[in-house]
Amino acid sequence: MQDCGICDNCLQKKRTHLTSEEFEEIREKMVKTISTHQQVNTKELLQEFKNIHKEKTWQVLQFLQSEQKIHIDTEGVITLC
Repeated sequence: MQDCGICDNCLQKKRTHLTSEEFEEIREKMVKTISTHQQVNTKELLQEFKNIHKEKTWQVLQFLQSEQKIHIDTEGVITLC
């Protein structure tokens, strides 16, 4: 089934679709931010990335965590591995 591109579901997909270029840009900025501060709270990081859709930021965070590039503790503090 092809997306119509105009309904709420299709518009949501467009907003949260992460291209490889976007992913790499967010990843680089995220790693730089975390390494500069040594550790960053997830709320602070999301605030710093406020111009980027939160879903895209979370997708990159989840990927980096699954690849063990970052660690997020129970308090939401992110550090590089």
